[in-house]
Amino acid sequence: MDVYRTEEEQIAAIQKWWHDNGKAVLIAVVLAVLTYAGWVWYQKHKLEQQLEAANLYQGMMQSFQELTAGGEGAADAHQRVLKAGEELIGKHGSSVYAQFAALMLAGDAVEQDDYPTAEKHLRTALEHKGSDAVTAVITHRLARVLSAQGKHDEALALLDAKAPEKLAAAREDVRGDVLMAQGKRAEARAAWQKAFDGIPEQDPSRSLLQMKLDYVAGE
Repeated sequence: MDVYRTEEEQIAAIQKWWHDNGKAVLIAVVLAVLTYAGWVWYQKHKLEQQLEAANLYQGMMQSFQELTAGGEGAADAHQRVLKAGEELIGKHGSSVYAQFAALMLAGDAVEQDDYPTAEKHLRTALEHKGSDAVTAVITHRLARVLSAQGKHDEALALLDAKAPEKLAAAREDVRGDVLMAQGKRAEARAAWQKAFDGIPEQDPSRSLLQMKLDYVAGE
């Protein structure tokens, strides 16, 4: 036997259910639509931001190539590099492009002997959570910049963080340079020796480390 014996009873039951639950159903549907629309907007906005960051970085690289080529337009290209880099960092600071831009600006500042500005950009680059290898390379550059400003202890403290195994020797090389700048020759030699021992024989950087070791031993 059917639960509802007539069509009128079925309609009445549906109407009652809708009266009791219709508002909640409508709210749920509206929320689902709004959530989906919000997700679509966010994904579209995210993609637009990524494309804008990529275009800015591409323009920065083109200007950098013009700068390195030299010529009459080099000065203008230099300003465009700086402007694009600052815009990238300011508008897309969480993107990997901003990290690359900060590294480029830091390198430019070092060439100008502007170590405080280089430090600022390297710290910006370090804030981005990239790979361990990239983080280690940025750490090494920042330690050198700090040491160039006489901040040797701060540089050494930075180098105390664990480095990826493949970059452990490079870290000891930097540590040796900072210690040497402090006048700690024995400690510098120990760090360079550790770096030398950790580098494969075919690695060309061994020759430079050997020169450093010879220099310390000869004095």
